[in-house]
Amino acid sequence: MYELFDIRPTNKEVAFGVLGVLVFLVVAFSLGYMLGVERTREDVHDNGSTAAGVGNAIESAGLGISTAKSRIDNAAAAADRVEARISDAQGRVEYLKTTADDGRRLIAECQSMLREVRAGGKENAPKN
Repeated sequence: MYELFDIRPTNKEVAFGVLGVLVFLVVAFSLGYMLGVERTREDVHDNGSTAAGVGNAIESAGLGISTAKSRIDNAAAAADRVEARISDAQGRVEYLKTTADDGRRLIAECQSMLREVRAGGKENAPKN
């Protein structure tokens, strides 16, 4: 059947064909790569923004997040300091309450002693 139409390629023809396809693919990929590299050097537009603009926005957002985190940490530290001061103030209030109660008790004792002294002085005083 193949005798009439001997269309089978020889090894040389296959080798040249494969080599030609490989050369074509290498040239095509090289050209595509070079065009791709050139294109990435320019700003690639995406929804009206450039890739550089989007990168700057992402970097700015990262800085904003870092700033916000720093401020939150500072606020938490300030809250801890305020909490410590409130606790200290509550301790002082309790001390002042105790001191005031002791003062009231001492004043009441002094007034009682003074009344006793006055009462005793009137009884023992010489009559004029």
